[in-house]
Amino acid sequence: MCEPEHRFTDDTPMHLCCNLSSYDIKECRQELRDILIAPFDESKCKGVGYNLSPSELCYSVNRRCLLRVYRAAQEVYVMIPPHDTVLTLSHEYLQVGPQIAGCFLSRLRPVAKGLGNISTTLDPCWKGMLLLSINNPSSRKIKLTISQMAQDKLVPVGLTTMVIWRLPQTKENGNGALTFRLDNPAMRTDIWAELTAQSLGSKKYQHFKKVMERLFNYTPSNEEPAWISQLQKQLDCLECAIRASQWRSDVVREILLCIYHLQCDQMPQELLNKLHKLYDVDGRPLNSFTQFQQGMEETLDRLERQNCIEQYSQNIYLAYQECNYQRLCFQVEEIHKIIKEESDYVWRWDGLKRFWYRFLRPHFSGILASVVLALFLFLGGQADESGYIASIVISVIPTLLSFLLDQKR
Repeated sequence: MCEPEHRFTDDTPMHLCCNLSSYDIKECRQELRDILIAPFDESKCKGVGYNLSPSELCYSVNRRCLLRVYRAAQEVYVMIPPHDTVLTLSHEYLQVGPQIAGCFLSRLRPVAKGLGNISTTLDPCWKGMLLLSINNPSSRKIKLTISQMAQDKLVPVGLTTMVIWRLPQTKENGNGALTFRLDNPAMRTDIWAELTAQSLGSKKYQHFKKVMERLFNYTPSNEEPAWISQLQKQLDCLECAIRASQWRSDVVREILLCIYHLQCDQMPQELLNKLHKLYDVDGRPLNSFTQFQQGMEETLDRLERQNCIEQYSQNIYLAYQECNYQRLCFQVEEIHKIIKEESDYVWRWDGLKRFWYRFLRPHFSGILASVVLALFLFLGGQADESGYIASIVISVIPTLLSFLLDQKR
């Protein structure tokens, strides 16, 4: 694979404006600097930009209400009325540093369907979701796909490409830093406030005002994954331990063991990679507890004999900030849950087709297991009444479990 001719590094001359390639954007994500995209999807990072997606909050300027959201087996979409403009929030929450700017360009597929061009700018130190304006200048309805099925889950579809560059350092943009915090409210309240200030009496408009009020007043809940705060607490202890005036390897070893046992399947790979650097400074993969112990002992020996405390402290800092980033992603997900709760959903198909896709297909394995189990039980010769009832109860258990687990999820 050919490497890009230019890479964005800290050695780039400050008097030049440098475009960030997909390689640079991925590097910023790994090092948590210059630009935060929450959530970040590496598959959307292509060429010279990052593809942003719309949310399910789609407001019709002409109709002054939220558009109905259609759900099908393979996609979620809205129909933009003819000669109408739709305002939507980006699926992603952005934070950029003081030397980062950019612009947004329409992707070819939406424009080829007949939608108008998207063109706006990204200012330095921006924090929030983006307000995207989508115009339908044609005389027919146009479908805007919000998400579609990929690898057995709905994935947001890219609508506009964000092109980013680094500005020369000046006094005007010399201050400001990434906060890893969801500013409240996380959107362009000035424009949305103008749209909700009208005194219209329609139910749909009042519903729109109610949705925006919920979003304006959003406060992060206490339902974030427990491992985030637990891990940050251990990272604080680890930083204090390596900076202590009297080095104690047993204390550091105990903290690293606690961090290792906090690892779980819910942790994203990027966080696990940063934690692995705490166990093994050489960055070797750790596939077993034995490898973890070996890497930890080598790391402790190196910290005790060599002067690499500062580099190790930097690894702790990156892991701590990664926890903050994951908390930010969780809060953005909560905002989208509010939008989904308030959206007017319509299933695309009716009748048997809807019943199949909505109820039968997701639980097909449980239903099939119930049928097979019922055949075995009834063919087994249960003749008495109590045995007959028990057979019925046992045979429907797989289907009931499938429905209950799906409802819980």
